[in-house]
Amino acid sequence: MSPRKYIYATVFAATTLWFANVGTAAAQAANSPTATTAPAVIEVTLTPEKANQQPSDPAKTAPVITKTPTATPTTTPTAKPEAESKTPNWVNLLAIIGFVALVALLVKFLGRKDNDSFYGNPYPRGEYDRPRGRTLSERERNELREEYDYYRPNGADEYYGSLDRRGSSGFEPVVGLSDEQGEQSMEPRYQRQSQATLILPTSKNKKTFADVAGQPEAIARLKEICQWLKHPDIYDRHNAKLPRGILMVGPPGTGKTLCAQALAGETHGSMFTMAASGFVEMYVGVGASRVRALFADAKAQRRQTKKPVIIFIDELDAVGGARNQGLNPNSEREQTLNQLLVEMDGFTKNEGIIVIAATNRPDILDPALRRKGRFDCEVQVDLPDVNGREAILGVHTRGKELAPGLDLKLMAKRTFGMSGADLEAAANEAAVMAAREQSRLEEAELALKADKPAESDDSAAGGQVKANSEAADSVIGKITPITLEMFDEAISIVEAGDARRERFQTMTTEDKKQTAYHELGHAVVIHKTGGDPITKITILPRGKALGYVQTHTEGNRFNMTESDLRKRITAAMAGRLAQEIFMQTVDTGASNDFDQANRMARKMVTQFGMSPLGAIYIPDNAQVVIGPALTDRIDEEVKKIVEACTAEARTIIEAHRSEIESLVGLLIEKETIFGADFVAVFEAAQKK
Repeated sequence: MSPRKYIYATVFAATTLWFANVGTAAAQAANSPTATTAPAVIEVTLTPEKANQQPSDPAKTAPVITKTPTATPTTTPTAKPEAESKTPNWVNLLAIIGFVALVALLVKFLGRKDNDSFYGNPYPRGEYDRPRGRTLSERERNELREEYDYYRPNGADEYYGSLDRRGSSGFEPVVGLSDEQGEQSMEPRYQRQSQATLILPTSKNKKTFADVAGQPEAIARLKEICQWLKHPDIYDRHNAKLPRGILMVGPPGTGKTLCAQALAGETHGSMFTMAASGFVEMYVGVGASRVRALFADAKAQRRQTKKPVIIFIDELDAVGGARNQGLNPNSEREQTLNQLLVEMDGFTKNEGIIVIAATNRPDILDPALRRKGRFDCEVQVDLPDVNGREAILGVHTRGKELAPGLDLKLMAKRTFGMSGADLEAAANEAAVMAAREQSRLEEAELALKADKPAESDDSAAGGQVKANSEAADSVIGKITPITLEMFDEAISIVEAGDARRERFQTMTTEDKKQTAYHELGHAVVIHKTGGDPITKITILPRGKALGYVQTHTEGNRFNMTESDLRKRITAAMAGRLAQEIFMQTVDTGASNDFDQANRMARKMVTQFGMSPLGAIYIPDNAQVVIGPALTDRIDEEVKKIVEACTAEARTIIEAHRSEIESLVGLLIEKETIFGADFVAVFEAAQKK
């Protein structure tokens, strides 16, 4: 209890005691006995010889006065009995007990708001509890208590000291635990303020650099920071400063969050993770207070554990976008951004708290946020190459049963353009398919045993041998390995969705032939123009597509030449041409092909400088004003490129009519033809 409340209680007790004394004295005076005495008779005697003389001298003529009692004084008691002539002891005892109880209730009432268990300040007083140099009012404390869901470990009052007695330099020793044990404890012993998720290195889902693959450059940079945190003396001797913030830039699903978790796990530190959208609210000031609360929790965790603390903010562009110049500068998002800039400013030395933020739109971030001193290090987390995809598949197939014929190198080639999250989804989908197959086998075996009648055996030994043989052949309790076909199907599910076999069964023969000619037109042109190797051709509907041709790259590709782009446009236009040549029909199934072909041709003209117009650059969907003459020239050049590629595709298809005719029946029958089978049939038909 505060000294002021002690003074209030003392003054109240003294005043109550004074009133009690006055009341007791008044009661005693009222209950005291009354005394009655008979009146005395006063006798005046004059001297006889001088009785008739006139008084000349008052002193000489003074009478002799004598006082003679007429009766003995007597005392008359009141009507009350002798036992009630004074206050009883039990009344005094009762008054004392009531006084003590009153004082105790007063102390409890004055001191209950300092109780840290429920009624008091929702978090320990600190630098954020006194905005603008004043103490929070009761109404403000109630609003904060309702806004945040404060975390307090179970049994904290039993093991930990009072939070109000916490010193400014740290926490008081834990009752029953040594200082070393208290430092080793990673669970927060302070009352949390923020809504961020706390990930401890002692959790079951702890990540390390061994769980990250496909990003060698990013991992190398993070390992250097990890060594910096573990052994800072080497860098201190060289007067090197620890970066305050790390900005991780890359497409979605490339492993930015995983890298941050791995850094926290390698440093044995704690990690607060929160999405940037969690800071922004409708009311101005709430986001800024949440930023302050997040950094206050990080500092408290750092003081408690004496280990590095990482703050991970996902999708930073939700709150860190560039501020408008003069347009509504008091908006909630800008107030939140300003508070984040203040917390990350370089006035104080970095004490082991690192902010890691992830975004896939670094171009819209505020320049003040990206400057050195706040985010000192920018790490690019790009889509993995073929070696990276193979390493990622190795990580995600760890602990899964793989068939001998499954080649992860081949799977990595067939997953060009996939991110780490896509590869993880494909590996998990393949495991689900293996489990589904195992469940089907076990159900079939149980059904067979239930339908099979019991057979009697003359020999007990022979029956035992037969039982052992059946147990060895049983599939119950075993694991079905993941085969090449399962993994290929899993990749197709991730790319285009589940196969829609019901739709395929309801398709007419005419629709199946249209789709088969369309996809074979794509495949033949890709094969003859020397495009990427074909993985498979299918007419099984997936998603919105009635069929597709899947290709894969043999190596990494970072740039594309004009010849490569023209090959892709030629292959895209070949599907409609095959339908026109073989079926003499035109349908709506080629709209996506036309979109891809025209977009590539327009980029060749407006961005890549692959036309007679030269090196011009007009960004997509940009508010750029160009003249009508240039617009007409651009449209003409785009049309020339598409028409030239279409003519080349028609020539190839007309030259290989027999090969396409021999493949269409096989594709309708099998629904899917793999690349090796397609090449074998095509080459055999070409030799005839």
